[in-house]
Amino acid sequence: MLSKLAGPSIAALALLCQALTVSAVEPGEIRRFPYPFGNLVAFSSDADSQSGEHGVNIHRFFNERLGLPISDSTFPLATYAASFFSSQVELNRKKIGKLPTFAVLLREWHRGNIDHFHSWEEGAFPRIISRSAAGRFLHNGLQVETAGAAHPFQMGARYDVLRLRFDRQPPADLSLVLKFADGSEHAVSSGAMEQARYAQVATSELFGVIVDILAPDIQEKVVNFTDLRRVEFISPSCQETCEVRILELSRDGFSRRTALIQAPVLEAWNVRPFIYTSHGSQTKNASFGTALLGVNAVAAEASTSAIDTEVTPLAANPTRHAYLVDILKRLGVGSVWPFEVSGYLYSANIDTPPANSFDGFHVTRRTWPFWNPATSIDEYKNNIFKKFPSLSRDLIEKIIVCKTTGPCSMEQGTVIGLLPAISLSEITRRAGVEHLWYTHFGTAPSFGRSFFNSTPDQPFPAANLPPFATLTNRFYNFSGLVPKSERVWVAPAGTVERYRRMHHQIGGLLRYRRKTQTVEIRSWLDPVLATRVPDRGAGTRDLHGLTVYVEDASRSRVTVDDQEIDSFTRNSADASGRESITVVDDSAPTVLIGKAPLESRGIAIATQGHLIRGAHELSLETGADKRAAFTFVPNELKLWNTSHIKIRYRKSGPGRAYITLTLQDGQLLSLGEGDSPSLEASGYLSMPEAASEEWVSSVLSLADADWLDTPDAKDTLDSGQRLPLPLGQIRQIEVELRDAAENSRLSIEYLHALRPNGNGVAPDGRKVVAGRVANADGEPLSNVTVEASDGDGTARRTATDRDGLYFFPAISIGSVLRLRLPYTNCYPDRGSAIEVLKDEVEVDFDTGRCDYSRSQGLQTHRPLLTPTEIFSK
Repeated sequence: MLSKLAGPSIAALALLCQALTVSAVEPGEIRRFPYPFGNLVAFSSDADSQSGEHGVNIHRFFNERLGLPISDSTFPLATYAASFFSSQVELNRKKIGKLPTFAVLLREWHRGNIDHFHSWEEGAFPRIISRSAAGRFLHNGLQVETAGAAHPFQMGARYDVLRLRFDRQPPADLSLVLKFADGSEHAVSSGAMEQARYAQVATSELFGVIVDILAPDIQEKVVNFTDLRRVEFISPSCQETCEVRILELSRDGFSRRTALIQAPVLEAWNVRPFIYTSHGSQTKNASFGTALLGVNAVAAEASTSAIDTEVTPLAANPTRHAYLVDILKRLGVGSVWPFEVSGYLYSANIDTPPANSFDGFHVTRRTWPFWNPATSIDEYKNNIFKKFPSLSRDLIEKIIVCKTTGPCSMEQGTVIGLLPAISLSEITRRAGVEHLWYTHFGTAPSFGRSFFNSTPDQPFPAANLPPFATLTNRFYNFSGLVPKSERVWVAPAGTVERYRRMHHQIGGLLRYRRKTQTVEIRSWLDPVLATRVPDRGAGTRDLHGLTVYVEDASRSRVTVDDQEIDSFTRNSADASGRESITVVDDSAPTVLIGKAPLESRGIAIATQGHLIRGAHELSLETGADKRAAFTFVPNELKLWNTSHIKIRYRKSGPGRAYITLTLQDGQLLSLGEGDSPSLEASGYLSMPEAASEEWVSSVLSLADADWLDTPDAKDTLDSGQRLPLPLGQIRQIEVELRDAAENSRLSIEYLHALRPNGNGVAPDGRKVVAGRVANADGEPLSNVTVEASDGDGTARRTATDRDGLYFFPAISIGSVLRLRLPYTNCYPDRGSAIEVLKDEVEVDFDTGRCDYSRSQGLQTHRPLLTPTEIFSK
């Protein structure tokens, strides 16, 4: 009888427990944009015509002067725009100041200023086809005549691919003799031919077997096939006629083999874009799309059939010579902008599901104002005003100063200010504006040459600059008066695309446990890319911006697959009256204080109390006067695109912690557990007050700072005054413990500057460390040995190239790396020890600071900077 009663009671109790458990866990409600923003404005700029110098100036203005984390694109290989490579195997060594172009681009990339590819190469020159070769059967001694350049545009072209297409596999012993206009002859061995044929992923009856011969396949130095006049086929096994028919003999400027050669270099440098946009070139071969897009302009002008007329995206066709899908996926590309008949150029909000996948990638949607079919410049301006009546007519008149519509078309850099102006005008009418603008930063100097001279301080015509300053004000809210509905999130293109993907996919994988105030996230498999999100090897990058409403932000915790993370902000209530947390990207931190001893990076002085170095933290202890402070003056500490400051600290005993950063122009940015410690501070970030003996991790957003007596960003354009943002050189860091007792202690495990990171990570998480060795005059020193050793004493050595550059790829994340020039005591400008938490490609040596000599043996030396030199900077 007892057992019969017990059964139903236990079942009822189980149901009750289940009901209580379900009620305690509920779906997390996600805010549309990251706190505190109500809108999104970002840019995906095609790199057409963009010189390296102009690119540097663009980001000096956007990212450093205005503090806008705007990214743009580049090409791996190009002729008319800045690129990493100048040919298949040659790095682009055209000088930008003291540095070659490829090194400048690498630095801009790892600062976060560039984060996507605009196609692999420009496709600037259509193929030259030898029509007489088509249909001929292969035999030993066969000779095929080839034509030279058929159009003046081709005379300076880079034709470094000789393409042969056969209807079946050619004989294994096939070799070539190439004869040029100057009478020279060059051989292509059967071994080189064998290697060339296996780059093709799949064959087809229509396109046959493709054999792409590159200039490096020839022993002698041949870099251009433009002047090729005859090809002789040598095949002893084919003395008379083989059953192999030639389908095509042509010359081209791009091949899949080119990308296969260059990709390992980009991987070693951790150049890993998430976005790949298609380039409107003469061929579009290295682009994505499905349609034949017409006849190229050069072929239309030429009167010869030797110029190929095909303009077709081939990057997704495994039977063609420009197939790139597998290479791009290996680099980490997850989203493409393809050419389509309908296009993907329109304003799209994130509450609209993304477009279907395209060839195994997500689709990047970019915003384009509208098609403006005006026949006169006045009609053009009127059409803009009709489309956007909230835009100022005066602004339109000031920005559009062209005499014809072409140079001032709305996707060109000459009128770049119209884009943020349109966004801002739309925000006055409605909340929730989301624009990822399609544009061309780099065309401003060329398209606007008749009315504009680009300078380092003014990369765009002057009338375009004020709208960006207004955008800065909406981003940082310097006045403190901008409503959250009008705040604007500005982020790199790669970050925006990851956010869009995450925002659509995470809904059912996020739970909020009210009792413990815990936001629980489960990782998932991206349905398009079949990759795990978030990639835990990239920290919290894939969740950056995720904002979840909670009951009590001060008590909230966040877990991913049951592992707690601490890279999130705790937000006050927004217009809905609810508090929230926002996950922040911690994948590319710059170390202000960390594992590397401060003494190895500059000068650290305790001005009050005692400075104690522990195994895992740096501690400051008060003396009898109950105060403690230390000052750290780094040899060199530069920040780029900083959006957040992260600190992990603990207090033992009473007291309040304060930290003050002295920026490069002397302005102060403070963070602390009470009111701002300095009346001179321009900005203040409030830290949560830590209980005694409790380790606290705190992430503080610059977008949520209190700005004290900070001018409007527009006022800085004319004055040249810098905004009080932690960007560029940090001159000094001061740490204080106030209102304390005797023997109170403040311990800091780390102090990091965080930025949104559009770049990918290596599969093993390893980083690249690189830099330049130069003399006191800034001239490069070649063939200099650089040594890097980690905490285990393992040493690696490399030598500088002709531009004084060195590279250490595949460095373990978290390593404390010590670099020097062997046989000397020459260390990098920033100090002898570097904590490697991100890719570090600006670890430079100035040998003028250490009396460097090429002679062996230990050299006489002096500190990187003496205390007098540091404090007098």
